[in-house]
Amino acid sequence: MLTVGIYGFNITKVTHFSFGTMFPTCKSISEIIKKMKSRDELHLTAFLELDINDANECRDILFHLTAILSFIEQRPVSFGYSLRKHESMGNLDDDYPKLINIAYSIKSTGIIIKEDYYSKNSRRYFIEAALNKIIIEKDRHYSTLLHKNVQVFSPPQRYIDVSYYLLFSGLESIARQRENDLSNNAPSVLYKYLSKFKFDIKQQDNKRPPRSLDIYSGLRNALFHNGEYQTAPMKRNGTECTFLLKDYYSYFRRLNSLVILKEANFEDGKINWDFVNYRHYFK
Repeated sequence: MLTVGIYGFNITKVTHFSFGTMFPTCKSISEIIKKMKSRDELHLTAFLELDINDANECRDILFHLTAILSFIEQRPVSFGYSLRKHESMGNLDDDYPKLINIAYSIKSTGIIIKEDYYSKNSRRYFIEAALNKIIIEKDRHYSTLLHKNVQVFSPPQRYIDVSYYLLFSGLESIARQRENDLSNNAPSVLYKYLSKFKFDIKQQDNKRPPRSLDIYSGLRNALFHNGEYQTAPMKRNGTECTFLLKDYYSYFRRLNSLVILKEANFEDGKINWDFVNYRHYFK
């Protein structure tokens, strides 16, 4: 049985999964909140005890769990050191690291799923569902979508053009696979895919630009083909307009994250599914 430390994940309750159990290192809400506020280090917040003996399977689970937990927090989460044979969670050697120093500032745009002290089972449900899609169902396109979402905030230096391309390519890839559509009309493919999740979005929406897929596709094309951070001129109500990446990036990033939840059939009744009006992430 393998037991490893988890660094930077907000958890206060013992949580059981099909693959093992997470044991928090602190059950005080104020203490975990303080640890999660750190910008340059990840604190030891839990241990994962895996009920799996196969070493390769353990490595796969830890690799994908790192992305799943990071996605939930929208900041890096790390699995660190395994316990030695003579160690236990309550009796660690003096040299067992209680934190990991990070060489860059850790930032989060806001958690995706509420913490367990506000919603007891929400995170557990999503973790189980996401890992099942990746490990059991071997859903490669879902895995790519999730891992690309996490790559946006994982590197020490973040470039908006690289981040946007990662998000767009992940979403476009899964949309084309799900719709079995390789046509050149990306907005049409994305619309068919996203409309099944009942997002308020159109192929072209002249009155509500943030809900217009042709703008997001135009931004991708401008970046990829011309290195430009704005669309080519687009006709809107008889007028030619250009749209800037900096004004639309946050909407698209939020949409990308919500799709990951939808793909896992996650619904706890608390998520604000509007990717444009999301001052409050939760209801």
